[in-house]
Amino acid sequence: MSASAYVLIKVEPSKAHSVYNELKELSSIIQVDAVTGPHDIITTIESADVSSLGKFIIKKIRTIEGVKDTLTCHIIKFGL
Repeated sequence: MSASAYVLIKVEPSKAHSVYNELKELSSIIQVDAVTGPHDIITTIESADVSSLGKFIIKKIRTIEGVKDTLTCHIIKFGL
């Protein structure tokens, strides 16, 4: 079963635009939005499972120059 999450990202002020553009190029990212508030960018990501989702965040998102911090909110799908 696939896993998805919102990743809230804080970036260095001068890097927001370049981080946004790099995120848009990553294949597992469904949506990228620049936002106001305590975080600068929110992404929606999807992966094969929770483990690969975590590895993607660590290896692909957190290594982008200008990313200071991330907060991952896993999406829970209730069966109705």
